[in-house]
Amino acid sequence: MEKPLACGQAVSITIRYAIVGETVPKGSVDVLYLALSRGVIVQHGHINVTVQQDSPVAEGDVTLKLAVVPEMAPVVQLLVYSMLPSETVIAHSMNFPTEKCFRNQVLVAFSPSNAVPGEENTLRLSAQPGSLCGLSAVDQSVGIMEPGKRLDADKIFDLLPVKETTYIPYELEDPVACLRVRPRRFIMPYPYGPSEETNDPYAVFQTLGLKLATNLDIRVPSCLSYQGNQYRRSYVVAYSQMARPGSAGPRREMAVALAAPPPPPIQTVRTFFPETWIWDLVEVGESGSADVPLTVPDTITTWETEVFCLAPSGFGLAPLVELTVFQPFFLELTLPYSVIRGERFELKATVFNYLSKCIMVSVTPALSSDYTLTPVRDVQDSSCLCANGRKTFSWTMAPSVLGVLNVSVSAAAVQSHAACGNGVVNVPERGRVDTVTRGLLVKAEGTEKSHTYNWLLCPTGEALTEEVEVQLPQNVVDGSARISLSVLGDILGRALNNLDGLLQMPYGCGEQNMALLSPNIYILEYLRNTNQLTPAILDKATKFLTSGRRVP
Repeated sequence: MEKPLACGQAVSITIRYAIVGETVPKGSVDVLYLALSRGVIVQHGHINVTVQQDSPVAEGDVTLKLAVVPEMAPVVQLLVYSMLPSETVIAHSMNFPTEKCFRNQVLVAFSPSNAVPGEENTLRLSAQPGSLCGLSAVDQSVGIMEPGKRLDADKIFDLLPVKETTYIPYELEDPVACLRVRPRRFIMPYPYGPSEETNDPYAVFQTLGLKLATNLDIRVPSCLSYQGNQYRRSYVVAYSQMARPGSAGPRREMAVALAAPPPPPIQTVRTFFPETWIWDLVEVGESGSADVPLTVPDTITTWETEVFCLAPSGFGLAPLVELTVFQPFFLELTLPYSVIRGERFELKATVFNYLSKCIMVSVTPALSSDYTLTPVRDVQDSSCLCANGRKTFSWTMAPSVLGVLNVSVSAAAVQSHAACGNGVVNVPERGRVDTVTRGLLVKAEGTEKSHTYNWLLCPTGEALTEEVEVQLPQNVVDGSARISLSVLGDILGRALNNLDGLLQMPYGCGEQNMALLSPNIYILEYLRNTNQLTPAILDKATKFLTSGRRVP
């Protein structure tokens, strides 16, 4: 097949037949079909076929209309068989791959489909009414660094325990005796080789995992007994496929407006650069659709959006949708996540020009008392930048205070009388200015040390005051001292937070059982006495205690 069967469509499958040496009194026979997928029958039916009466060989073809439904994914096994007046059964089967689709059809789209940084946008979601949908939008660069993490239909269908059946378990097969052959002068049990019988009906049913309950003698003995020796055979099934010329629609055969307004404001100030933009749950109401208002982050990138939904009708997965965030003139900052106070590093600002003409750009960092900036030698703060070009500006930066610093750099297209390349400098009518602000974490020099102080207070309805003098070391680094305070109404404090997570299922021998069973009892008693015992924790602990008591 060139491509899988499309979900939601009806495909035409042509069945060719040949009936040799049979008399059909009624002039017609019934052709029955079964469509199987994932080990179950998803469709079945029959077709009445009129056959020729005046020929020893009645042959022809009949067309079957098969409606492709999600339950047929990822492959549908089609069985066609017929019982002739002589009680002879003819059968054949073929596998057809189908699109990997779901009963809960989920669609997602952005409006508008392209965006500029900081723009308002709407995510439009449609699914089965009552669906609960999980949404995520991640920067494309994250997927490039860690490929293979995306949820797709292949991963979902790989979880199926059965995709197609190919045999009957040995334990379920009925025994059959070898056919006894009387001695003669000369005999060949299989004079034409084992591959002649290609359409044994029992083998066709068997390869689909179907067990027959019939009084018809359709099973060919698997062996012959001749002069005390047993001769066994194998089955070879052949398939072919072709298309009917001039047929309408897919057929399978088997052998038995108006221009958008200009973008608003060119001047941008960009400060929000997350790696994960959307990570949320959305309920789809009875209308089967939901609109989620969003603000596009400031990153110049492509956001890859994944959506899956759960509903009473089943699971649904939307095709991957991308939202490209772009502007023709922008600035990109390169700086580390964190540095040590007093450490010097090179701050780089790269300007990109995707306008159709050359421009003169001026790059200016914001001044601050929290750090010093020194231009790198031989680097100017303005430069000519032609179409589809880029230019990097650098400064040596030395932070002087601790904490998170905001580093801002602006790039502007300015008027100039200098020549750019072979043309005159162009300034956009509305101007182009892009400002980027990124955070830089400045850590203290030296080695971090922590001291913990504890107090036990027993209030009796009155306010209590406790004063403690905290002594700092003489060689403490200026500005690095910090204090955190927490008050807990539990005498055991943080030691027993989330204590229910220690509940375990007992297993193993008697000693192992007791080692795991006893803590469950103590934990349960403590949670009950401190009013922290919930019905869910009690049910969990009771099941563990009951199961542990039954372990031999």
